[in-house]
Amino acid sequence: MEQAKERPSPKVQSLNLPEELASLYERAVALLEAKRISATPHRALLLALLLRKGYHPTAEELEEDANQYLSVGTTTVYLALKMFLTVQLVHSLVDTAGKVRYGGYLEPHVHLHCLICKTTTDVEVSTEAPLVQEPLAEGWKLQTSYPPMVILYGLCPICGSVTHLEPA
Repeated sequence: MEQAKERPSPKVQSLNLPEELASLYERAVALLEAKRISATPHRALLLALLLRKGYHPTAEELEEDANQYLSVGTTTVYLALKMFLTVQLVHSLVDTAGKVRYGGYLEPHVHLHCLICKTTTDVEVSTEAPLVQEPLAEGWKLQTSYPPMVILYGLCPICGSVTHLEPA
């Protein structure tokens, strides 16, 4: 017997989101509600965009992307990002150009950052073995209540095919 496909909520349908983003929008609403945060259309859309794997926009890029679906102001974007960071729904990282980028991909992963084109890619990692063994250094303890941030630097496949990284 074929299972009926779940229909998106009327809120999602009114935004006319692509199917993948509509699914992430519903997930964003659930995540916000689980944190007892009002899931306004703006917040849910911003979080849904950030939940995409491999997407690490600046606040300005996030605003531009969100405005394709819903009118979102700069202040709304920054306030939402601050709230998402506070409740650990997203993380931030500074790229090699000094720009703050945000990501909301929630699976355990590391970041691969290209030194040439500045793109950042998410690569899932196994949760069976820790990335770093304790003790990290004499007297240090790992913070387990916050996801670890690992950024590896190198060349992406495109840049690596035309450029050779010189050893340091």
